[in-house]
Amino acid sequence: MLITHFSNSFIVVESEGLKVCCDPWVGKANYGGWHSYPEYKRIELCKFLDDVDLVYISHLHEDHFDPQFLKDSGLVHKKFIIKSFELKILLNRIKGLGVHEVLELNEFEIFNYEHLRIAIFPQMASNSSDLDDYVHFDLDTSIIINDGETTFFNQVDNPFSTADYKEIKEWINEHFGDLHVAALMAGAAGEYPQAFFNIDRGEAKKLVIDQSLIKLKDKLLILNPECYFPAGGTYFLPGKFSVLNKYIAQPDLSDIQNLIQSTPIPTTPFFLEGGRQLELNSRGEHTVLDSQPVIPVSTSMRKSIEEHKFDKYDYELEGNLSVPEFKVLEAIFEQAKKNWESIVNAREIEISQQVKFILYENLLVDDECKPEQNGKIVGTFDLNKEEVTGEEKLIIHMDIRSFFLCLIRKKVWNGTLGSLCLFDRNPNVFYPSVTFSLNYLVVTKEELAVLLE
Repeated sequence: MLITHFSNSFIVVESEGLKVCCDPWVGKANYGGWHSYPEYKRIELCKFLDDVDLVYISHLHEDHFDPQFLKDSGLVHKKFIIKSFELKILLNRIKGLGVHEVLELNEFEIFNYEHLRIAIFPQMASNSSDLDDYVHFDLDTSIIINDGETTFFNQVDNPFSTADYKEIKEWINEHFGDLHVAALMAGAAGEYPQAFFNIDRGEAKKLVIDQSLIKLKDKLLILNPECYFPAGGTYFLPGKFSVLNKYIAQPDLSDIQNLIQSTPIPTTPFFLEGGRQLELNSRGEHTVLDSQPVIPVSTSMRKSIEEHKFDKYDYELEGNLSVPEFKVLEAIFEQAKKNWESIVNAREIEISQQVKFILYENLLVDDECKPEQNGKIVGTFDLNKEEVTGEEKLIIHMDIRSFFLCLIRKKVWNGTLGSLCLFDRNPNVFYPSVTFSLNYLVVTKEELAVLLE
């Protein structure tokens, strides 16, 4: 088995003439708020992927499902494998690209493809911190590939809990035997702490990294793979939020090396991101190859950030976007709030914070990484439930254009909150159900048409 790791969760697995490509993402995601790293020449990546047999897409987030690159690379002409989701959003979007064959696998189902045995694991928790959540998204997945000699587990960024990893390990032992290689996420791909300006972000970054290393240690001790390499969660912030990059909480290579060396973890770590390759032979020997099939054009995160700091976000490029006058926007929000509250009540989702949106004509970040004081505030909206009587608040600062696009479903709240907003919360406590429920804060096309009359 030969494993190549390009960036984030973009991994290619080869075995005896078969080639499986996982989550190929190149360029921007989250409406321009994230950018992949390292960077490559697209034409060289496309050439390397020309003989791919299977394309695995873990979930529909833009840093995993990249429609433009799938078309540019010709991967749309290949066979795709995804989990069989209850909602067919990912399936329909893949088919919408012109893909003719999409195999939907049931969770924990073993799929035989020539000499490969493949299974997909579902999302079993909404977060990796064992926090209570009442939304329960069926979104993320992970994949395991066995070629008869080597078993590879690719977590992607599926937020498994400790109990989930134990269940997965038992399943792997029963159906595949020893686990030889694991690609596990170290850190978190999200907006905390860089987008939260009412905290000591430097201290929060250190705490998140320390906690993520503890979780990584626990994962490695449970899964007990012979080899491990970090994958998933690598990106940088382009555009006007690029000043926030210094607070992204991702452990570096030395952090992970020190963890492995200082604790009795029976695994050998490798660092493959950047197009390096790990080869495993039939005798169980592993080697990182000297050559790279595709060489990155930039191996300096700082350089990439500098080159992209004037990039525009998608909502800034919507030349024909016309935000309605404020009274109409208020009516749209009130209808969206009714829709949100209806779903929240029907599904008994516990809302533990008052939510306020502060909207700007053009949200900017100052030198202290806070909302620019000269930025013009054009209005505020409160999203409160009557039974939420405490002082716990989540204040979301965002551009009015971005806010409007989310309300009318032209953009998704998940992607927007993770990259294009600033936050002030008191106390500094994460309630998954609150932010996840904002995906229901939308109006239908029919409701919008009436409101715009």
